[in-house]
Amino acid sequence: MKTQRALLALTVWLTACVPTSTTAYPVPPTQGYPAPATETVVLTAMPTTAAPPTETPVPTATTEPEVWEIWFSGLSCEGLTFCEFGPGDELSYYSIRSDGTKLLPLDISSFPPVPEIPTGAPPRIVPIGMVSPPKYSPDGKHLLYFGQDLKLYLLSLADASWRVLVDTQSDQAVVGPYCWSTDGRFIRFAKMRGPNFQTPVVHSIDVAGGDLTELFALRGLEGSRFGDCSPDGLEIVLQLNNRGEKEKSGLYVVNLLNGEHRQILGGFFVEVPRSVP
Repeated sequence: MKTQRALLALTVWLTACVPTSTTAYPVPPTQGYPAPATETVVLTAMPTTAAPPTETPVPTATTEPEVWEIWFSGLSCEGLTFCEFGPGDELSYYSIRSDGTKLLPLDISSFPPVPEIPTGAPPRIVPIGMVSPPKYSPDGKHLLYFGQDLKLYLLSLADASWRVLVDTQSDQAVVGPYCWSTDGRFIRFAKMRGPNFQTPVVHSIDVAGGDLTELFALRGLEGSRFGDCSPDGLEIVLQLNNRGEKEKSGLYVVNLLNGEHRQILGGFFVEVPRSVP
């Protein structure tokens, strides 16, 4: 009995010593701490390769004059002491290509007529054999011709108005073959200085702005006279009648891009070379 009481008393004492409530452990805060560092990945750009071209570049074309046909009147100097046209001589008509091939007689008695100058406009030089014929512009709206007053005129066919492109009165020069560019933007021409036909000089003039540029002198063609332009405007033909040296008389073709010239016919007295349209 005493033993049971003792055990009961011990139990009550132990129970009294145990706390009746517990304090919760603090909860770690969810804010206020720095966020954990994350690794920054630096992306290195991969090398790029240029995309292949979608078009093949067009090579720059070198303009080469085409072979063209030339008509002229004249006579062969074979058997003559001097290469000249004298009393009783008769001129015949011929055709030749600009490369000097296919010299053939023509069954004609005159050249086709040249464009007429409208009434009221400054007159051109006559006879036409003394100067190159009038030239239509590529679009057919203008006419280019050399006047009696030694001026190169640009005539509008719409209203017959005109303006002076080149005036050679001061040096008494005559403008020889005058050639339109294919786009009609500028004109190349040969200028014969003085009455003794000194060295021809090739010029270019801008039709809109009137800017005049000297290109080159045709040395070796002193004494040459007027001819005509090739259909593409890249060459001219000149006549040269050398009384003392028959082999030098004939026809010469000049490249207007570089000034080079070549003889395509020798031993001929030549008059009025013309380009065939």
